[in-house]
Amino acid sequence: DYVENKMADICLSEYNVVESSSDVSDKNAEYLECYIDVKYRVSLNTENLVSIVFDGVYNYRSAAHPTNLFFTLNINPKTAETVEFTDTYVLDDAVYELFTESALDNISKLTEDITVDSLCTKDEFIDGIKSQNEFYCYYTETSIGISCPVPHALGDHLQVEIPLTKLIKS
Repeated sequence: DYVENKMADICLSEYNVVESSSDVSDKNAEYLECYIDVKYRVSLNTENLVSIVFDGVYNYRSAAHPTNLFFTLNINPKTAETVEFTDTYVLDDAVYELFTESALDNISKLTEDITVDSLCTKDEFIDGIKSQNEFYCYYTETSIGISCPVPHALGDHLQVEIPLTKLIKS
């Protein structure tokens, strides 16, 4: 089926976590050995949108600790095109405020050393959402989830869900 093949191509091209190389020397091969365990769940499956959340860990043999992975794929099953946040909702200061308010509530349970600006600036947030560079979005029936990077001690990424009723459709 065309749509399934297109979805597989998108997953492989956009979310390729580790690529093997036959040109790696034996010495480097030992250093680069890694373990990856990624699971997925479908957070929304409708006629116009399929939202998939990938969650897992990876660890290089020489690393001090494993790193948590988190990324998403949002696709229109009719067209097999990816769906971005800005395709569905307005990305503005209000979204940033909703995100940081909820994020800081979650983080304050773990530490009081994180501030809004140390989490991410408004420009970093907006650019990150648009480029999906360490910021990822997923959809549910009632909310949109946003993940952003945080220090390893706090889990490597932080997820916040914003109710759809608080967002403006684009």
